[in-house]
Amino acid sequence: LELDSLGLNHLSWVRRVLLDGQDVLPSLLERLMGAGRPANMPEELDYPPAFVRALGMVPSSYLRFYYLTRRVVQELEQRPQSRAEEVFAIEQKLWEVYRDPQQDEKPALLGERGGAYYSRAALDLLEAIHFDRGARLVVDTRNRGAIACLPDDCTVEVPCRVDAAGTSPLPLAPPHPSIRGLMQHVKAYEELAVEAAVSRRRRLALLALVAHPLVADAELAVTLVDEICTDHAIQLDDDPGPP
Repeated sequence: LELDSLGLNHLSWVRRVLLDGQDVLPSLLERLMGAGRPANMPEELDYPPAFVRALGMVPSSYLRFYYLTRRVVQELEQRPQSRAEEVFAIEQKLWEVYRDPQQDEKPALLGERGGAYYSRAALDLLEAIHFDRGARLVVDTRNRGAIACLPDDCTVEVPCRVDAAGTSPLPLAPPHPSIRGLMQHVKAYEELAVEAAVSRRRRLALLALVAHPLVADAELAVTLVDEICTDHAIQLDDDPGPP
């Protein structure tokens, strides 16, 4: 079983599911639109069936922010805490548990933290490198031409051959226009945000937020930069030069 998956971290799509070389994704999508949806994944494919059939791919769960923006905002506004606040409270309690040197069982609270099976993914990666297995794994790595519409030196999430030499992106078909634009949009934000953080330039931080598709508003971006700097006591250089 192989997945033809591509995108960025937290912004990826499964384009094909190859079972013994045959793409079974079309029939799988039809099942998932009906009674075949996994009970433990309530938010996966929580879209209008017409949209999923038109897209013909499985979006990662984080794409709900982009494809169902208004609904997600309404859901978040109804919650008493943000997800970040919830995670912070959970981790404070977990640190108390871990302070006990006699603690030798997995805390039940850890199940509320999220990130299940990341340990399995990490072990698969470590084993492929240590034992030089040449395993085919979907990982975050330097692009190196894997997604032609993105810079070679940026980070992407794609199938790779993983062995003792590290990760080597496997050849991929170009992304369809239905996902290409969003991928480029978010990557532009990432590049600008990183450069703003390293250079401490306010103008780049502003341009980064304007570039992000969930902001995409100059007035809002100015407000956000001001609030971030105030809340975290960050001093940015307000230089008027070119990007």
